[in-house]
Amino acid sequence: MKFAIVKRDLIRIFTKYFVLISVITTLLIIGAGYQLFIKGTVADIRSIGVIDLKEREQQKLNLIDTLERLKRLETRYNELTYEEIKQLEYLLPDEREIPYIVIELKDFIAANGLVLKSIDVGVFKAAVGEEEEETKAVSLKSLNVTVTIEGLDTYAQIKDFLDKLGTLMPPFELNSFSYAPDRTSYSLNLTTYYK
Repeated sequence: MKFAIVKRDLIRIFTKYFVLISVITTLLIIGAGYQLFIKGTVADIRSIGVIDLKEREQQKLNLIDTLERLKRLETRYNELTYEEIKQLEYLLPDEREIPYIVIELKDFIAANGLVLKSIDVGVFKAAVGEEEEETKAVSLKSLNVTVTIEGLDTYAQIKDFLDKLGTLMPPFELNSFSYAPDRTSYSLNLTTYYK
């Protein structure tokens, strides 16, 4: 009998406070679900967003710096005189020095601790069209060289190698840089100039 009275009182309390009990139960379920499932994911997303934002800002600053350097180079290029252009002719190797260019590139790759897998020297061609003799400053020819190398493991190593390559004499212009994920080798297509 006491059990029936307690049961009746519980049912009356439950019906009287049904909305309140439902709201509290719903809030508890939502709170527990958030703590168990969502909170960790939200924290991960926020941390990735902050890292990505910082990385993007650094990339933006690097691009702005590169653009400023290119503008300065363009200004300097436009200010070159005929005599300065003529002096460039002395910096460029002769056609008979082409084998030494290839040897110098091979030595440069070895000096940077890389393995040269292959080197392919393309066809010799004129880089500057034939002009009248009075107006012709420097007659440039270009040489296309494709090298396959191994030994670059990180982005920093790749960047350092390409920076060093940009300072090599004779100058090499990087046309393409490709990497196959299934291999550990990189293929570089370069152009160098000679007279």
